[in-house]
Amino acid sequence: LARNLKSRVGCHCWCTSAASVAAISTCASVGCRWIRATRPMQMEVVSTGPRQYNFGDNGERSIDLAIENGMSIMGILDGRWGNETRLNKLPYASPIWEHLDLWEDFVAATVDHYKSRVRFWEVINEPPFFWWYPTPPDIVMPEKNPLLKRAPIWAYVKLLKATAKVVRSVDPTAKVVMGSGFPDGLFMKHLYAQGAGDDFDIASVHY
Repeated sequence: LARNLKSRVGCHCWCTSAASVAAISTCASVGCRWIRATRPMQMEVVSTGPRQYNFGDNGERSIDLAIENGMSIMGILDGRWGNETRLNKLPYASPIWEHLDLWEDFVAATVDHYKSRVRFWEVINEPPFFWWYPTPPDIVMPEKNPLLKRAPIWAYVKLLKATAKVVRSVDPTAKVVMGSGFPDGLFMKHLYAQGAGDDFDIASVHY
């Protein structure tokens, strides 16, 4: 980890498709020292029911393979509640900000499972770009893409605060990464305005 922290080069890996797993050793051979892993830490992928999880059949081997190839991991604690796929695979946990107990249980189980292998945890991939389904009936959001169901920023703040508390409790050595914002900085500005400045250690930006 100390060596890899000096590296600026990494890659993104779904970690559950055969092609992405096969690419890990290739990425390592050309100098990638990091993998930003998605699906092994995605709630609806590893969930077999409320508070029940199966990590072994959902990308865990890819995490070990990356480490065997000398790489470090930034895991994305994520979930897809119907937004870009239009398919809600976790109806019992949607909208997630009204079921934080289930989300916190998932976070605790995931961080505990991977804490000897993963120290950096990003909270949701690109939260300002797409959001959860269904949108609460009393919330009206401006949408550049009308096909996407979005949620208000305060919902992400609730999620971020809850996640940071759980991650730091389960693994005090872990770092919490703000869900990837965009170069205009507006998303992060809103997080600070709503009092979430102490709930992440690193800001992720997608250019």
